[in-house]
Amino acid sequence: MMHQSIPVSTPLGHHTKLSVTQTPETVEERSKMNQTPYASGVGSIMYGMVGNRPDLAHAVSIISIFMGDPGSIHWKVVK
Repeated sequence: MMHQSIPVSTPLGHHTKLSVTQTPETVEERSKMNQTPYASGVGSIMYGMVGNRPDLAHAVSIISIFMGDPGSIHWKVVK
């Protein structure tokens, strides 16, 4: 059955480099990110992944690492 499957690319491009050094550094950046629905965005992607998009699993695992302290660059990937 798998030999008939169609390969697809991962939604998170290989050129995307996320790091903990990209977390907010200033009070203003942290305040802005506290009002950004990052966890909700990640949760929405996870919902799609569980239901019918297993190709999102790698992307979700990468962006979930930054759930505790996301920066604006992390949010751009989620949007």
